[in-house]
Amino acid sequence: MCRTRLKTILGDDLQQQGNQFRLLPAYLDAVRTADPQALVHLQTGNHQDIQRFQRLFICPGVSSESFRHCRFFLAVDGTFTKEIFNLTILMAASVDAENHAVLVAWAIVEGESEESWRYFLGHLVTAIPQVDHPSTTIISDRDKGIDAADDRVPRAHRAYCLEHLSRNVQENLGLPSRTAFNSHLHFALTEEKLRTGFDKLSEISPQATEYLCNVNLSKWATPYFQGKRYGHNTSNMVEIMNSWIVEERKLSIVDLLHALWSKNMDLRFRHRQEADKFDWEVVLTKYSASLLAQSI
Repeated sequence: MCRTRLKTILGDDLQQQGNQFRLLPAYLDAVRTADPQALVHLQTGNHQDIQRFQRLFICPGVSSESFRHCRFFLAVDGTFTKEIFNLTILMAASVDAENHAVLVAWAIVEGESEESWRYFLGHLVTAIPQVDHPSTTIISDRDKGIDAADDRVPRAHRAYCLEHLSRNVQENLGLPSRTAFNSHLHFALTEEKLRTGFDKLSEISPQATEYLCNVNLSKWATPYFQGKRYGHNTSNMVEIMNSWIVEERKLSIVDLLHALWSKNMDLRFRHRQEADKFDWEVVLTKYSASLLAQSI
């Protein structure tokens, strides 16, 4: 596994307690050596004639092939690290045939700005060209930074996470408005049901109706959405990835990156073991068969 090779290449450096930012070039070189197909990028900035860390991007070599076998659906989001420098981890996750979340790429950046999202999405498309395709949907919250970076994925469909939108409704207009949104608009599949849902929401909060009508309907309302969401109205899979590394987010940067790589590769290996046991004479995956059984 790549994890073992990385440990061998880095030796004891990974355990040092010094300034781990100085170890980043060596760590990223180790990633390239362990996985020559990976796309790895480090960007530094000049501050008072000193080169300082700005952001980095990592996409394992296997991710491009993995994405071809996933739903063409990506959830992207950011979460804070919990170490002293308070950086941000950006992640992109898809969903495979067994409904497993698949982390395909990640970055460490200074924050969720337009510039950092343009950096992340630009490198993501370089690593996995299928991301910027008319059949792909990218779902996220309504962060202004990622909205401003849409030109990095001009051909993909962009969707808003309805859970984030629901929380925004509550924060701005209260819990009753959120409850009405979830009950009457979240799952409105036709224009008629959407209009009816807005009418019911207006009875509770005309302000909520006005607020939602000012949010681009083509990015969240099912009757107007032009892409495919494969039954996913939220970016929960990347939220799962965020919660998956709660403890790792407390680590310094090289230890964090190494733990994230290791956990991701271990998870991929377990999924590969499951796939190796698949009976190819069976038409449906276990997940698909369970959905079909529920509908009968």
